[in-house]
Amino acid sequence: MQEYGGVYGFCDFLRKCRADAAELNNACKATDSRIKELTKWRKCIATYNRTKPTYKRYTETNILFRAGFRKKNEPDIKAHEKTKEELKEFPRPLPKVKDLDKELAELNETSLDNNKRFSHIKSELQQFKQIQEYLLKLNVEYQPHNNQLYQSEPQRRAKNNDLSR
Repeated sequence: MQEYGGVYGFCDFLRKCRADAAELNNACKATDSRIKELTKWRKCIATYNRTKPTYKRYTETNILFRAGFRKKNEPDIKAHEKTKEELKEFPRPLPKVKDLDKELAELNETSLDNNKRFSHIKSELQQFKQIQEYLLKLNVEYQPHNNQLYQSEPQRRAKNNDLSR
């Protein structure tokens, strides 16, 4: 216990651990949101590449036959037009699907590692919290004259009949 600087040192240590856990949790959330963004981007690019030949043939088709061609290939043409609009949001040049797959694989691996570390840290924090509660209980039991340290400001004022605030 003395290596942490006593009860108060341990409480400071616990506070730092909680801050580290919150930082890791934020990193997990950021990685997950990046994965979602890249997955959406990949889907749009893949759909665009898949439907591009059909759409090109549609635009090159004689005007007289366009309606029939569109009716025959409606799903691909609509999907191409939709993804073309969605891809306007993304920066140019568009990356290749293979590059996105590679980045997604790296992010998924990072996310998995971070989530494992976070769950481990979370369980450690639970144990540290139990230790802290036990130490504070011991501190109050063996140093009853010091119990004002654990009272809130309103409790101390009420005890001293100082209700001026």
